Amino acid sequence: HADTPDVVRDGESGFLVPEDDVNALVGALDRLLRERGRWPEMGKAGRAHIDAHFNVRHQAAALEELYDECASATGA
Repeated sequence: HADTPDVVRDGESGFLVPEDDVNALVGALDRLLRERGRWPEMGKAGRAHIDAHFNVRHQAAALEELYDECASATGA
């Protein structure tokens, strides 16, 4: 599951269910099948979230900031 809760916005871009909860998974899949009209909206919401928070520029800036903090801590 790794970063799934950070990537999938529950009810917005998908549905999250507890691990090992088969009934919750069946419920979420059933809901998706009943709400097929939401699929395009959910896909767009997921794409927008990834673009805003996980794009390469954002990730590179965050990594650079972390490197700067580590270099400062070691006196480099």
